[in-house]
Amino acid sequence: MVTPDRFSLRFKQPPHSRLRGMVGVTLGLLSIVPLLDVGIVYLENPRLKQQAFADLNAIAALKAGQIEAWLDERRADAIVLGASPGFIEDAVRVARDEDADARRRLVERLETLKRVYAYDGFMVVDGRAQQIYALGLHDLIAEAPVRKALQSAFLTNRVTMTDLYRSEPGRVHLDWVVPLVKEIEGERKVVGAVILDAPVERIVFPLIQSWPTPSPSAETLLVRKEGDTVLYLNELRHRMATALEFSQYLDTPELPAARAVLTDAVQVMEGMDYRGVVVLAATRPVKGTPWHLVAKVDRDEVLSPLRNLLFWVSLVASATLVVVALLIILLWRQELRTHDLELASQEVEKDRLLRFFFDLPFVGMTILSTDKLHWLRCNNRLCEILGYSREELVDLTWTQLIHRDDFATDLSQFERVSSGAANGFQTDRRFLRKDGKVINATIDVRAVRQEDGHVDFYVATVQDITARLQAEGLAQEVLDNVNQGFVVYDYAARVVIWNRFLERALGVPREAAIGKHLHELFPQARQHGLEAYLMRALAGEMCMADEFLPRLRGTTELLDAEEARVRRDDPLLLWTLSTYAPHRNANGDIDGVLVNVVDMTALKHSQDSLVESNEKLRQLTQYLERVREEERVRIARELHDDLGSTLTGVKWAVAMAIDRAQEAALPSDEQLVYASQLLDSAVDTMRRIISDLRPSVLDQLGVWTAIEWYAGQIQERTGLQCKVSIADEVAASNVDSERATALFRIVQEALTNVVRHAQASSVEIVIHREASTVMILVEDDGVGMGNEDLIKAESWGLLGIRERAARFGGDITLSRGVKKGTVIVLRMPV
Repeated sequence: MVTPDRFSLRFKQPPHSRLRGMVGVTLGLLSIVPLLDVGIVYLENPRLKQQAFADLNAIAALKAGQIEAWLDERRADAIVLGASPGFIEDAVRVARDEDADARRRLVERLETLKRVYAYDGFMVVDGRAQQIYALGLHDLIAEAPVRKALQSAFLTNRVTMTDLYRSEPGRVHLDWVVPLVKEIEGERKVVGAVILDAPVERIVFPLIQSWPTPSPSAETLLVRKEGDTVLYLNELRHRMATALEFSQYLDTPELPAARAVLTDAVQVMEGMDYRGVVVLAATRPVKGTPWHLVAKVDRDEVLSPLRNLLFWVSLVASATLVVVALLIILLWRQELRTHDLELASQEVEKDRLLRFFFDLPFVGMTILSTDKLHWLRCNNRLCEILGYSREELVDLTWTQLIHRDDFATDLSQFERVSSGAANGFQTDRRFLRKDGKVINATIDVRAVRQEDGHVDFYVATVQDITARLQAEGLAQEVLDNVNQGFVVYDYAARVVIWNRFLERALGVPREAAIGKHLHELFPQARQHGLEAYLMRALAGEMCMADEFLPRLRGTTELLDAEEARVRRDDPLLLWTLSTYAPHRNANGDIDGVLVNVVDMTALKHSQDSLVESNEKLRQLTQYLERVREEERVRIARELHDDLGSTLTGVKWAVAMAIDRAQEAALPSDEQLVYASQLLDSAVDTMRRIISDLRPSVLDQLGVWTAIEWYAGQIQERTGLQCKVSIADEVAASNVDSERATALFRIVQEALTNVVRHAQASSVEIVIHREASTVMILVEDDGVGMGNEDLIKAESWGLLGIRERAARFGGDITLSRGVKKGTVIVLRMPV
C-alpha cells in the first residue's frame, strides 16, 4: 500500500514501448515516399500535359499554315496561268490543230511549270472537255472529281479545286481546274481548261507526316468528314495504306479526329486514337478546305519524364530514410544505455518538485484518508485558511470543519468517488474556521487508487474565495444602483448576472432570471436579432444594436415595428438600446457576454417629435413653393394682360403721332422717336420678366421643349454654348404640371449657377430614361469645384433644388467632372 507521505509516483517506461515508438517513427518516415510521389504527380502531371498541349497546338498551327500557304501558292499558279492571253490563244490553236508553234509554246510552258513547281502533270482540254494535250497524266478526265470540277469551272469561269481523291491506279490526287476564257464577239466564253495535278504524295504527305522533334509516337493526321464517318486523308504512321481508305465512325466521343470534324474549331483534348491508345491531341481546321489537322502524341510518351522523376526521387528518398532509420536505431540503443541513470535522477527531481508544489503558498493542499476523511497531511496555506495548526488538523476530520448545510452533499460526492462512479469532483463549499467565522472556498478533490481500483487516499486543494465573493457582491450592489440594465450571459446563453434595473423594467426578479436561457426569458430573441448579437459578442466582437428595440414595461415581451406604431402612446411602451461586449475570465478567455441595456424612451419620443416637425416643415416648404409658383403665374398673367396691353396702346399712340406728323409734313419730333424706342425696350423687358416668372412655353409645349427654349435663351443672352440632348422616349413622355414645373426650375437653377460661378464656355444637358426614372445631367467645362466648395455644397440654391426633387421622390448628386467643371445629376421618377 502506498502511504500518503510517499510523494513520488514511481513511473518507468518499459523498453519495449520505446521500441514500438521507434518502429512507428521509422514506418512514418517510410510513408513519406509514397506521399512525396503523390505530390510530384499532383504538381507535375498537369504541367506536363499543359506543356504538351501547347506544343501540339503550335505544331498544328504550323502544319495548317504550311498547308494553307502551299494551297495558296498552287491557286496563284492556276490564276496566273488562266490569266495568260498567250497561253489561252495557244490552247485554242492547238485545239483546232492550226499551229505547230502554238503546240510547242504550250508544251514548253507546261514543262517549265512542272519542272519549277514539281507538279505531277497537266492536261489541257477544249471547250467540250475533250483532251487536247496531256503531260504526265493519263485518263485523268475520266475521274468523277475532275469531271465535277470541270463542270463547275465552265459554269463559274473560276479556278476550281478538287478534294483529295484516289484514282484508279491507286495514286492520291489534288487537282486545280483552270478555265481558259476568251472574249469572242464581245462575249467572254470558255474555250477550254487546264488541269494541274499537284504533287500530294511527294510534297503534302511528307510535310504532314514530318515532326519537328524526335518522337516515337507523335504524328499529324489530315481528316475530313465523309457521311457519318471521319476519313483519314494521309498515310498513318502506325498503319500502312490508309490514305483515303481508312475511316472511323463519328459516334466515338473519345476519338480526336471525330471531335475535330464535328466541332470545326481549334481545340485541345485527351482521347483515344485509331489504335485505341490514349493520346493528347490538338486540332485545327485548314482554311478554305473541308480538312482538319490533328496533331497527337501518346500520353505515355508525354508522362515518361514524370515516371523517371518518380523513380529517382523514390530511390533517393528511400535510401535517405533507410539511413535515417539506422541512425534512429543507433540512437535508441544509446538511449537504452542511459535510461536507467535518467530514471534515478528523474525520481529524485519528481520528489523535490512534488514537495515544492505541495508547499506552495497560493493554494491550500491536503491528503485525506478514506477512513472518516481524516486530515493526514496539510500545507501551510491550508492552515492559514482554516486557522488551525498542522497538529490540530491531524486530530480533526473533513466533516468536522465543513458547514452543516453542505455536510450531506459532500458525503454523497465522496461516496460516488469511492464507488468508482467518478474520479473526483470540484465545487464551492463553506468551512468553519477555528475563530468561528464561515469562509467560502473552492475545493477540488481527486482520488489516488490502488492497482485493484480501490481508493488509497484523496488529494484535495482548497482555495479561499471569500474576498472574491465579497467583491462580486460589491459589484452587484454597484450594478443595482445604476439606472441602466446589466445582464451577463455565460457561454451557453444562460443568465449569470441580473441587476435591479432589469427587475423593475422587465418585471423579472433576479432569483427567477439567474440560470434562465436567453430563449426562456425572451422567446422572440431570434426574431429580433438578440441571439445574433450574442453570437457576435461570443466571437470576440463588441457590437451595438442597429436600432431601438420596443418592448412592454414590466414584461419580457418584445414588439415588432408595426405593433410599436399602434401602441406609440401607451405609457407601458419602453424603447431600449443594447450593447453587447465579450466577457473575459481571469485568463483573458471569453466565457460569456455582458449586455448593457439603456432606456431610450425619452430620446425616442424626441426623435419622433423631430421627425414630425421636419415633415411639417417640408410640407410647409412645398406649400410655399406651390404658392410662389402660383404667384409667379398670376403676376406673369397680369403683366401680360394689363401692363402689356397698356404698353401696346401707348406704343400705338406714339406710332400714330409720328405717322400724322409725317403726313402733315411737320418736322419730326426726336422725343417721340426716343419714346418709341423706350417703349420697345420696355416691352422686351416685360417679356423677359414674364418668361423668368413663368415661361408660356412650359404650359403650352411641355417641359422638354421649355428646357430647350430656356437653354437657347441663356445662350442668346450670355454667349454660353448650351447643348441639349433629349432621348426620344423621354420627349414622347407626358409629365404632370407640378412635376414639369419642378424639372424646369431645377434645370433653370443649375444653368443660373453655371452662368454666375462656373466661368464656363459651354454646358451640356443630357436627358434620358432609366427604367421608370428620368435622369437629367448638367455638365459644364468651367473652373470646377474645390474640396471646400464640395463641403459647402449645401447652399440655399442647392437645398432648394434638393427639396424640389425630394418632393417627387427624386435626388440630386453633385460631383467634379472627369477633366474639369461640375456635374449635377437629377434622378426623378415620372
